[in-house]
Amino acid sequence: MEKYCDLLIKTNNQEEFKKIVYNIKKFGCEYIGFENDENKKKICEELNVKYIIRTKEYNIKEKNVLK
Repeated sequence: MEKYCDLLIKTNNQEEFKKIVYNIKKFGCEYIGFENDENKKKICEELNVKYIIRTKEYNIKEKNVLK
């Protein structure tokens, strides 16, 4: 079973977001969910973390499975 963590933390600080994503990955989550944000996508790709983009209503809009 894949582990999913939805980030409800709102931060515009990229270094802070990077630390959060790194720690979530360290705890074994395979997917991280957040509202659409290009900078957050880039950070996840840089850290080789799969992500799910959702709307504010928590509907999944886009699922990115890294190869």
